[in-house]
Amino acid sequence: MTTRDSEKADMILHAGKVLTADAEDSIEQAVAIRGNSIQAVGSDQDVMALAGADTKTIDLRGER
Repeated sequence: MTTRDSEKADMILHAGKVLTADAEDSIEQAVAIRGNSIQAVGSDQDVMALAGADTKTIDLRGER
């Protein structure tokens, strides 16, 4: 996945348990935030692809 610098996340929370509100109440690993919005929720690998040089990352260490 290639992401332009203008689309990079401001913050990524990873290595956690992100509870979703979908029909299956899925649990994902990471969430990316850009501005005041959630940009993406998914696996660590997929969400970390949105990281740029200025992206703050927080390791949740398996917590939610």
